Amino acid sequence: MIKGFDDGRSRSFYCVAATVMEPAELKAAIKSALQTPVKQGRKARAIALRIALEQKASEKGYLLKLRK
Repeated sequence: MIKGFDDGRSRSFYCVAATVMEPAELKAAIKSALQTPVKQGRKARAIALRIALEQKASEKGYLLKLRK
């Protein structure tokens, strides 16, 4: 996720998602985010992945927030 969708701000969110979610759920979110055209840029793809991860997490009842 960091390699293909890093916008400079989402690394900790991706780490939390990777710890909480199942690998199949992560793959499904990445697959849906890959539907975003590369022409739109890395930031648009990062937003698409974040939305997809949040949708999958809400379906399963996961909370993807970093607790400090």
